[in-house]
Amino acid sequence: MNEELEELVRKWIEIEKRIIDNADKIIEKSNNDFIKMVLTEIKMDSNKHLRILEFVMNAGDRKIGKEDVKALADLLSVHEKMEMEAIEIANKVLLKVKGEIGKILFHLLSEEWKHHELLRELLMLVYIQDEKYGYL
Repeated sequence: MNEELEELVRKWIEIEKRIIDNADKIIEKSNNDFIKMVLTEIKMDSNKHLRILEFVMNAGDRKIGKEDVKALADLLSVHEKMEMEAIEIANKVLLKVKGEIGKILFHLLSEEWKHHELLRELLMLVYIQDEKYGYL
């Protein structure tokens, strides 16, 4: 990673830390459960962003090792199916609710779709590596 990119990622990390601190302050001062729930979710997302950014800072050009590929493909496949089950249930639930609760649950559904797509992309990377290196 070049110095300019590293500096930008460090600044991003600092912003995420400030977001977490600010969310904590709002959660502490608020008496509204909806606001607390939304800010808690933002805080959790920012913590996730921190982990990802720290990984990026330390990752270099890591690749999946031969010994991990088959196990990963099987586990990822099972997990992808579970995410799809959650999506199916969420769709049924959303047909039965409306208003603010519907908006919250729709957000959860979009998260489930995001998880599903991330797993599909990861599985594709595993299988591409298989075709390129013959691991599976």
